[in-house]
Amino acid sequence: MNDSFILHAQLEADCHRLGELNQQILLLRDDVRFPWFILVPKVNVGEIFQLDQEQQAALWSAARQVSTFVESGYVPDKLNIATIGNVVPQLHLHIIARYQSDVCWPGVVWGFEGAQAYPGGAVDDIKSRLQESFLQTGLWVSA
Repeated sequence: MNDSFILHAQLEADCHRLGELNQQILLLRDDVRFPWFILVPKVNVGEIFQLDQEQQAALWSAARQVSTFVESGYVPDKLNIATIGNVVPQLHLHIIARYQSDVCWPGVVWGFEGAQAYPGGAVDDIKSRLQESFLQTGLWVSA
């Protein structure tokens, strides 16, 4: 991975850093309305196809693990998994639990106004559950 890697300022501002999984930074978007996780490979490219095969495999492995965590821990109606990058050009992968009852269903969550910050202690609880889930893989590094 890349020693000169710097997390994009917008991701830094909008998210909680949870840790690292398989050399991807794992973030939580600070909006309690949506369980919204973001994986950021520690590379300086903007698109998945620009990753080499090993880097792609690491990203998809981490995405599978986070998706499994979200599916079992949040029981969504649908998982949205996507890369967009129109606002933040740094490569990042969104994994979002969606519910038919959420405020913008069936529309997209990107750009939806009115983010509601997680209350005190909630992010630490999520981080603890992640650690329990991922420590056994040997790929988890706490933030």
